[in-house]
Amino acid sequence: MALDKKSREATLSGRNIYKDNLNRYVYYNSRKRIGYVITDDKMGKYSTLNFRYFLGFVAAVLLYTLDWGLNIFLCIGVGIAVILLMEYTFRMKFLPSCIQIMDFEPQHKFTRIQMMSQESVGRQWMKVALFVAFAILFVLNAYDQKFSQIMLIVSYGVSAAGLVMAGVQIASIMYKRRHPDFTTDTGPRKGRKAEKLAEQKKKK
Repeated sequence: MALDKKSREATLSGRNIYKDNLNRYVYYNSRKRIGYVITDDKMGKYSTLNFRYFLGFVAAVLLYTLDWGLNIFLCIGVGIAVILLMEYTFRMKFLPSCIQIMDFEPQHKFTRIQMMSQESVGRQWMKVALFVAFAILFVLNAYDQKFSQIMLIVSYGVSAAGLVMAGVQIASIMYKRRHPDFTTDTGPRKGRKAEKLAEQKKKK
């Protein structure tokens, strides 16, 4: 069965992500009271920059695991540099390029689980498989490279994070099954499921 358009669309979630009355994703800077509209063409870049701390950590770990004889402090420095570069890109390049809403009033806030539940089930299960595979391979690589005890602990931590992310994806799948009519649409025209539900309530 073909997926409807809504199921194919990418979704965003996070502590500072809201939706406005036009059903657009908005990143809200509470200190400046500015909302930055994340359009469809910017979602991929936002998602990448949003993982800047995790990517910096992974970069440091991977550099240390390579047989290049790099000092651990140098690897940590590179990881921090990656984070700072991505933070600069996010704050000084990405956000200014977005449509800005001055004095934005956050209204439509959804949990991460609710946002993620808007993706297709197939896409969500694919993410679960990728996170689990990442967790397993990271630990196997640690043993294969004969890491020190400290790095083994770090590897376990990274793998645990991958399993947690897989668990969050499964939680969103369960939420979708328990609430098949839930929608995050906030624009003038609601999703087809919400419209059908509203019509059924009117008939009653």
